[in-house]
Amino acid sequence: MYNGLSVTSLLEVTRRSIKAPTLPLYEDETVQGIVEGIFTLDQIIENSQNSVSEEQENSQTNTNENRDLVTPQFNRLNRNFSENESMLSIEEEPLLSSSQLSRTQNHTTINSSSQNDIANQFISRLIQNQDIKVLQLYHSYRLEKIKNSTIQDIPYSEDVWLNLSEEEKNFYKEYKELLGNLKEKSPSIINLSANLIPPREALVVIRVISDIGELMTLNGFINFRKGTQIKVKKADPTVERLIKIGAIKIVGYR
Repeated sequence: MYNGLSVTSLLEVTRRSIKAPTLPLYEDETVQGIVEGIFTLDQIIENSQNSVSEEQENSQTNTNENRDLVTPQFNRLNRNFSENESMLSIEEEPLLSSSQLSRTQNHTTINSSSQNDIANQFISRLIQNQDIKVLQLYHSYRLEKIKNSTIQDIPYSEDVWLNLSEEEKNFYKEYKELLGNLKEKSPSIINLSANLIPPREALVVIRVISDIGELMTLNGFINFRKGTQIKVKKADPTVERLIKIGAIKIVGYR
């Protein structure tokens, strides 16, 4: 069963941990719960798609059957009118039997059910995409900390080492070996631990036009409060989207 509390919990852990000096314990159970939830949503989407396909097939069959039922009745009415028969004789015989009317009503019910399935697919896909983004954010910030520590040649204490998952430990070893080989083949003047100064146009100062609240960006969580000025990365997808909708405005470069 899908549990949104796991996603909220992991997002809160990520929020607190981004500025922490060391990596906290890997949230294995929470991550596994979210992954299972994603697979559950995948199954829900697949079942809804199958249900819609079946209902569309049944709908087409019912449409053809209803056409076969109504056409003779329509033709009979034309004959009656053309022969100037009494309308009383027409009213005495129902145009459609109760079973025929029931079949037509079922067709309407199927269309309504199909719409509900499509809505469920849409909502499930939105939740699934959100959960995947939270997992990506959580793991990307941890890998960045591992890479930075490796580049700066900062050794891990035993406690911090135990906080890493097995995959993170393997990544650390492989990344450290890769950097070692690179240093052997590269000139001594290259300092991999040096901070890179970004080009001037990469960072911009923005003014917040309307209250937006706290959003997730490449620099972590930023509170976009009306009237404030913030230095952000111009290439940040969140920043670009807010600029397009007019929620923020570029006022300078840094």
